[in-house]
Amino acid sequence: MIFKAVLFDMDGLMTDTETLHIRAWDEFLLDFGVKLPESYLGRFVGMSIGANMREVMHTFGVKGELEELIIRRRDKYLDLVKQSGLVPARGMREILEKIEKKGLLKAIGTSSPRVEVELVAGMVLKALGINKGPYEYFDTVVIAEDVAEPKPAPDIYLKCSEKLNVKPAECLVLEDSSSGIKSAKRAGCFCVAVQSPYSGHHDLTMADKNADSLLDVLDLL
Repeated sequence: MIFKAVLFDMDGLMTDTETLHIRAWDEFLLDFGVKLPESYLGRFVGMSIGANMREVMHTFGVKGELEELIIRRRDKYLDLVKQSGLVPARGMREILEKIEKKGLLKAIGTSSPRVEVELVAGMVLKALGINKGPYEYFDTVVIAEDVAEPKPAPDIYLKCSEKLNVKPAECLVLEDSSSGIKSAKRAGCFCVAVQSPYSGHHDLTMADKNADSLLDVLDLL
């Protein structure tokens, strides 16, 4: 199969941000006297913060305005990211080098908001010695606010292919969550599930191929 574009999820795929997301939820919920059950550790992965916040409000009785709560929790996460010094995922350097060598298009398709993309993906690129921001380096970036429905709806990856002017079937999507895989497959893309620390909580069987790291994807390009 010949691909014209590689579409990256961001959180948990390009770098391990999921640990920081969980810490941010822990800190946020402690303000309301709630301890996040361990069973929730993997449930939030791959979903938009809006969807997760609505579930938290319903399940744990957290009160407040949705948008204000989202901003409050997001600020905790951004502070943690800034303090962390993110490390690129294993194989991230090699796959970007091969994409460049092959002249393939590359994009980010994520349920994260723009401010998180600029910070997280920006830190990953900087750690790899790439002196460009994500909106400069990638051919396109599609976030939840750009589409009608976030993952697991197909909108994000359909929008990526549209903006790149390629067919969905010509796109290789790299994902680490069940909602992301569903989004990619519903869009008609070829999807590889790359294992992350929280992938064990997810059904990855919808993916066309499973990989232990991004290094295992190189032979597809």
